[in-house]
Amino acid sequence: MDSPEVQRRMLEQGADPAYLNADQFTKFLAGEMPRWTKAVKQAGAKLD
Repeated sequence: MDSPEVQRRMLEQGADPAYLNADQFTKFLAGEMPRWTKAVKQAGAKLD
């Protein structure tokens, strides 16, 4: 994430590059999982 080239490529693909340490990433996932679980269930998505 320190590489300007990596950051540039991520931005070009619509990503928002940011560094999270292990604790921050764990908290981020804990907040995102329920949100995306609900979205997937509402969409009726299935694994093939």
